[in-house]
Parts: sequence; structure tokens; C-alpha cells
Amino acid sequence: MSRAARLGTVGVLLGAVVAAGQLTAGPAPEGPVGQRLPVTARTAVCPDVRQDGDRGASTVTAAGGATRTGGPLVGARAPVAPGPVARDLAAGLDGAVHVTTATGAGAGALVVEQTTRATTGTRRGVAALTCPTPSAESWFVGGATVLGTSSELLLVNGEPTVATVDVTVWSSTGRADPRPGRGIRVPPRTRVAVPLDRLAPDRDLLALRVAATTGRVASALRVVRVDGRTPLGTDWVPPSPGPARESVVPGLPQGPGRRTLLVTNPGDVATTVTAELTTDDGQLVPDDLRAVEVPAGTSLALDLSDALTGTPAAVRVRSDGAPVLAGALVVDRQDGPVREIAFAAATPALDGPSLLADVRLSPPTEVLLLLSTVTGDAVVDLVPTAPGELAAQRVQVPAATTVAVRLSRFLPPGSTGSLGIELRPVSGRVHAARYSRERGSRGPFTTLLPVLPAATSVTVPAVVGIP
Repeated sequence: MSRAARLGTVGVLLGAVVAAGQLTAGPAPEGPVGQRLPVTARTAVCPDVRQDGDRGASTVTAAGGATRTGGPLVGARAPVAPGPVARDLAAGLDGAVHVTTATGAGAGALVVEQTTRATTGTRRGVAALTCPTPSAESWFVGGATVLGTSSELLLVNGEPTVATVDVTVWSSTGRADPRPGRGIRVPPRTRVAVPLDRLAPDRDLLALRVAATTGRVASALRVVRVDGRTPLGTDWVPPSPGPARESVVPGLPQGPGRRTLLVTNPGDVATTVTAELTTDDGQLVPDDLRAVEVPAGTSLALDLSDALTGTPAAVRVRSDGAPVLAGALVVDRQDGPVREIAFAAATPALDGPSLLADVRLSPPTEVLLLLSTVTGDAVVDLVPTAPGELAAQRVQVPAATTVAVRLSRFLPPGSTGSLGIELRPVSGRVHAARYSRERGSRGPFTTLLPVLPAATSVTVPAVVGIP
């Protein structure tokens, strides 16, 4: 093997350590190859907490991690108040980006959520995301650059060196010209906004791969839809785990509006997929979701609206050939022209405790935890993060069903409150997402967040030595 090849091998392996453990900058873990070691540092980057014009009011909430600091991308960071949940971290922030870092035992459990609520303007709606961790690669399924839809990719580099990023875009008409997305430079401790119409103009059903060729970036994708001056919704697209031959997209709520499954084949060979719905009454495969061909390099939209009129669901997508990406778009409506949107993403089953950092409950807002198991029975304990004040509750999820849990069950009827909740799987394999819906005077306010397993450990890779 040449010296250049050995250097490349080392770079790939160290990149794998960072991606798997989602660590902050630092040396690779030391230990026997293949051993699982605890994550001792984790950073979460909230990419846009500005509150001017029609952007709305943003809140940043952190949970997990014993020792936490927070502050702007550039400038001093202060200790975050101890306790299970720390709220309003971005209040008075000087800058657009808020960074939270946890260190020490339990750092991998850090979860930071950003929620923005705007009542006027083109960005009217609620947009929430789990603030991402810097990584070498990210995938997204959702967005468009057609008339009336704007999609913006935010890239944040918190390191003291330049990061370089390649962005690849697929759509309903195939892969976009890759040249505009190559070599995007993100200077040290800087945020770069990339409107996707510069990379793939007049395209719909977008899917993205964001790959850092040098350094690491925190990536986030925001979508805003309008019809003239009528707002049609805004939200962040949650990251996808990447192409797979089988994946599960949880969190599709019942209700009025459209529910659309998004499937992208980023490969060079066509494949056939089948989509199975896991509802509150069992599983089914509608005829129009059976053996659907997805051409190479192309995205498809499959309408689930009729099937989900009266039931929440998760969707299991299986490909008989090339790995595919899967996600979903939820369009909510009530009387009047105003609409609201939310995106769902494929997520792994929970393999340990996971945190909901910012559950805000009030009578106008319904917050649902959607739990799905695509195989056998599952049991999950829901534990409020204020011990002694609220009792834990156990949820049974029968085999091959979706259960919608109203989180207002933790408070007296008609009351208001904010809390964090820890999900503790007891048995079985469960996929989870949280859906929030408020009925507004002009239209709904909705958002959807996948619940992800905590990144509490990382596998030590083999590293090739260089003479």
C-alpha cells in the first residue's frame, strides 16, 4: 500500500470514529479494536436563533450531560445551569448560532432542541429541530426549489480551521449537476447559508448528501412554503441515517391534510420498494405501495393521505435492490388557506434511554408521542426529568402497531407546564417521534421531531500505522 493510500485509510477510520460517536474535536479513543468506549464530549449546534423581523421567537433547551457550557459560535461561553433541563439558553444571544457542549460522564446523552414560533409573515408556523452535532457526513430527505418553496442549507463550522463541503442533490427528475455543490468553503467559526436553488434550481422532492472533505460541519436544512403572501408552512428537515435496504419512518399523525412518503434512490441502478404501514390497528400494504419502481438517482412521492385519515402510523420501507432514503412530509390544515408543514425521517429503534428536552404543554396545543413497533410487543417507561414531582408512566405497544400517547397526561387537566421526559425502553424494539399541533386563529401550528437513541458510546476502529 502506498503512503498516500495509508494516509487516506487513517483519515477514513478516524472519520468513522467521529461520525459513530458524534464526538467533539480531540484524539481518537484509545483501547482494543472493536471495544465500545463511552463518549466523554458532545457538542450540539443550534443554527439560527435570530429573532428579528418575521423570524419569530426562538427557544433553546438542553437536557442530558452532567457538565454543560453554552454560548455563541464566536465569543465566551458560560456554564449552563445544572439540573436535568436547562431552558432559554439563547435569550439575549449576540449572534445567530448557539453552541452547547457537554463533557464528562453522560456527555453522549446531551440533547438540545431549538423551537421557533412566528405568528406573521412568510415564516408563520412552528419550526423545531434537534440541534445537530458536527460530523463528516449528513443526509436529508425533503425540500424543493420550485415556485413557492425555498430550501436553505445551513453549514456551521465551529473549528479553528477551514471546512470544505460537497453537497449532492437528487430530485424527482434525477441527480442535479454536482458541480455547483462541490468545494463549498466554510471558514473557521463561521456559518454559511446555501440556498438550494443555486445548486438545483426548479426541482422538487429533494434529497441531499452533505459530505465534508476537510473538517466537520453541523448541517441543518430549513424549508419555507408560500402561495403569494399566504404562508403554507415552515419547518426543519430532520437528518436521515443514510441509504438502507430497510428503514422505518415513525411519527405520521392522523388528521386533515396530506401525508406523503418520500423515497429517493441515490444509486445508479433502479430498484423496487414496498411500503408497509404500521397503524393503531395493525399492519397493511396498500396496493399502490406494493412493488413501486424507483429509477436510479430519482425521488418519488407516495400519497398516504387516505390510509392515514383516522390513524397515526409508521412506514417501513423495504428495497429489493439498492439502498434507498426514506422520509415523509406532513401538510396540516384547518379552515382557511393557511397551511403548516412538518417533516419526518427514518430513525433506528431505541436501544436505551432517550430524552425529550422541551415538552411544552398548554390547552391549545396537543403534544403526542407516537410509538411504533414493526415486529413484536414493546414496553416503554416515560419518566419526567423532575424526580419526585411527577410519576413515571408505562406504555404498552402491542406487536405491529402504533400507539399515540398524549403527553398532557403528566399534568392536571387544563393546566400548563414545561418538562423534559426520558424514554426508557423496557422490552421490544420501538421507533418514536413527537408531534405537536396547535389550532391557531388563522391556521395550525405543527412540528415533528424524531426521537433518536443517545450516542453514549463509540467503537474503537483499527488504524493503519504509517512508517
